Amino acid sequence: MDSSSDEDIGIALALYVLSSEKRKRRFRAHPINQERERRGVMAKLYPQLCDDEDKFYNYARMSRASFEELLIAVQDDIRKQDTNFQQAISPRERLLLTLRFLATGESARSLHYQFRMGDSTVRKVVYDTCERLWEKLLDKEMPHPTETTLKEEANAFENMWQFPHCLGAVDGKHINIEIPPNSGSAFLNYNKKDFSIVLQGVADAKANFLAVDVGESGNHSDGGIFKHSSFGRALLQQQLPLPQPDAVMGEVLPYVFVADEAYPLHPNIMRPFPARGLDDRRRYFNYRLSRARRVVECAFGIMAQRWGVLKTTMRVNPDKARKIILACCILHNFVRRQQDESVDSAAEEASTDENPFQQQRSITERSMSSTGRPPQEAMEVREKFANLFVTGLAVP
Repeated sequence: MDSSSDEDIGIALALYVLSSEKRKRRFRAHPINQERERRGVMAKLYPQLCDDEDKFYNYARMSRASFEELLIAVQDDIRKQDTNFQQAISPRERLLLTLRFLATGESARSLHYQFRMGDSTVRKVVYDTCERLWEKLLDKEMPHPTETTLKEEANAFENMWQFPHCLGAVDGKHINIEIPPNSGSAFLNYNKKDFSIVLQGVADAKANFLAVDVGESGNHSDGGIFKHSSFGRALLQQQLPLPQPDAVMGEVLPYVFVADEAYPLHPNIMRPFPARGLDDRRRYFNYRLSRARRVVECAFGIMAQRWGVLKTTMRVNPDKARKIILACCILHNFVRRQQDESVDSAAEEASTDENPFQQQRSITERSMSSTGRPPQEAMEVREKFANLFVTGLAVP
């Protein structure tokens, strides 16, 4: 081997050593983070929060009793093993950190100072806990519907919103995300000119979610997303355990879901009449449908108010955003059922003394053009509901 080759090898080794030195961490854990057990949130702030129920609720977006119930449900799934080098972060701290992230949408860089752990650790804890929350709570908080439970939902809609045979309200919500690399315009929401993924929800009469679907890119319409969602496919292919049609004031009607103009008209999906050529009967139907459909908008609003991360632009990839959104949805149901929250304010809003015809005219002016003529059976079902509303079942 000649001297020039030896020299090249020597230079390469020197560069490798220098590069390794630059990459070498100065600390196993930063001195700030080494103080976590003595000066972190769990050591300083958490005991004070536990002494003040209002402050605890504001911090974690749920009561302390609900927090303890949630911790019992998921602690075995989020527990990590201690190592020879460090003690694992406790399930309690993992859950509190995740709830605080969901409540505020603060960045990992901000939260890692509060909780005194590395920002990469914060992200890992949050994503892992969100995934476990969805998996652990799904069967209890968003179980698969049965004919019996769907009939119960229909009774609730009739009692609370005076819309008989209604099983749920369907709508979509865009959640802003940072544009994913090399995605072009795939996630562009053309209406708002930002990038998003879509949460599609089906809400019950009390503004809890019966089903959700997350992950479609923001450039798709609500109707298109519905047709490709697992819930939409099951409904359109008659795979849901819907109750059999029966009589309401002498008129046999199927059980239906209510939606806005973006969704297809179907014998089991009612949407408003088109704005053009409305008479009073059809306009009143649109008002009654809109009144029932508002519960899904209430569900989105309540959830975003509690979990502020949904009002931010998430700086994560779509897969991680999906985990975060699903966790928010399942926690929405968990907290509302634990604390028996009502939709009284939503009911009051829907029962205002405004002229329903004027109110509905502004809504139907947003009507989207249909891609094809609806099935004759679906149009006949809608006409039957319209006749029913003008002959009986008045709004109290």
